[in-house]
Amino acid sequence: MPESIDLAADADSTPNSRRGSEPLTDAALAQLNIAIDTVSEARLREILTGVVDRVPAVARAVFSELVRTVADDSDQESDQEGVREYAPRWEVCVNCDEEYDASKERDEGECVYHAAQIEYDPRDFEEWHFYEPVDTPDNRSRYPGKFSWPCCGGDGTVEWCEEGVHEPGGMSKKQPRH
Repeated sequence: MPESIDLAADADSTPNSRRGSEPLTDAALAQLNIAIDTVSEARLREILTGVVDRVPAVARAVFSELVRTVADDSDQESDQEGVREYAPRWEVCVNCDEEYDASKERDEGECVYHAAQIEYDPRDFEEWHFYEPVDTPDNRSRYPGKFSWPCCGGDGTVEWCEEGVHEPGGMSKKQPRH
């Protein structure tokens, strides 16, 4: 069962904060979710950082969602007893570019990918004007036979040829795959 967090216990006692200790109505919660979906990422980070700085219960809740304790696999005792090492909970896989929860045990086959970048033969696109891009999602969808994966020799319809476990080190921001 998830931990119950009393945000009112950490808030100040101004009239607005006392009113804020009541649960949001369904309509207000729906509007909040719309606002979260539409606000810029930078603004959302700024707001979250501010709330984390002001409300210890929120800081604890966000910490448990975003940070993990790193297991110390060494047999050596720590110089400072009780000191823990922390790392981000959510990582991006270097192979498949998927975000995954690094605090969970890895499962063989959870990560599927190609070990190389898709290629095309420019001669297959000679009818294209020189100023039109060739390697686009639309062209990959329309003409998959004109694209190939050098890692497995498959054409553009082959979704993956390698599988394993997620590995950290991918890009922290998803980039469009063209």
